[in-house]
Amino acid sequence: MKEKKEKELPFKVPEFDEEEFKKTESTKAFATLVVTAIAILMAVVSTFIWKSLQVDYMSHAWPISFCVGMVGLVLIPLFFKLLRIDFTKIGKSTWFFSAFSYFFLLLAFFVIFLNPPFSDATAPHVELTTLPNVQEPGGNVKIVVKVEDNVGIDPKSFLGEVIKKTDREQSNHPISIDSIPIQDKSIKDNVIEFAYDFNPGHNANSGIKEDYLLKVKIRDVNGHFTETVVNFSYSNEAINLLKPVPSNSNLTKSETVMVELSENIPVIKNEITGEIISPIVYLKANDKTTRLIPKESGLYVSSTQVWPQGDVKVKVFAEVFSDEDGKYKNKIVDSTTYSFKVE
Repeated sequence: MKEKKEKELPFKVPEFDEEEFKKTESTKAFATLVVTAIAILMAVVSTFIWKSLQVDYMSHAWPISFCVGMVGLVLIPLFFKLLRIDFTKIGKSTWFFSAFSYFFLLLAFFVIFLNPPFSDATAPHVELTTLPNVQEPGGNVKIVVKVEDNVGIDPKSFLGEVIKKTDREQSNHPISIDSIPIQDKSIKDNVIEFAYDFNPGHNANSGIKEDYLLKVKIRDVNGHFTETVVNFSYSNEAINLLKPVPSNSNLTKSETVMVELSENIPVIKNEITGEIISPIVYLKANDKTTRLIPKESGLYVSSTQVWPQGDVKVKVFAEVFSDEDGKYKNKIVDSTTYSFKVE
């Protein structure tokens, strides 16, 4: 059987039109530049609209402004015609790529223009801490103020005051940054931090309960104001000796100690580990000071023998902290001194 030899057809390399290729790629590149320019232009327009709306309609300003920017999709073919870009050389895939690119370019430039150094619509962030937020008469309340801003803070705009809340009137105590010693404050362009000791001058033995407001107002260099208010109080129930019962004057050396802090005094929680950092509570019996053990019930008890023999003068006090690092701390000292006879 004879094998049939198939005739092999010669392969022809298609002709490459170099000039046509260059024109097509140049057209696509120019179209991309036009899309980028329109995206930047509409991002500027959207930013201007956002600035006009955000004062009164902050929750709706961003989506409204971005939707206005998307109108640029309609402008793309108009600009292509105006600039005589040959549509036949672009193709459907390039049209899709142009729309896709425009969306993300608009989003990117809009976000850039919304932030410094182009824009600033964010008021300073103020953190106020009162140590403690319930204090015994005669003690200081350490006021910790921390202000942060993304651009810069105007220290001269700081207005702080402690307001005593009463039935008939309000008496206030102004706080001035200038009155705080240099070593107790840190003033930088973007952060202000300082601590201030407030004491209304109560008699340590006065059985009072008074409520106060701490009010702070400050602005950044672009005129955005923040006003923050926190409450604190003075009460002779901030820290109490529950056991031994104060009315029982005769004790044995094995007598249990139990101290209670006001429930309004917060504990610190480590956000990463979840560890609870409680105030540290002490009992001082004459010259002997014992650290008490915190319980889940919120009470503090002794784990060792704390009582010296004979006549004993007792004070209980606690240390409270602003954070887990203990950068700022203060004491709550029971305004009552207890007397016992230990056998």
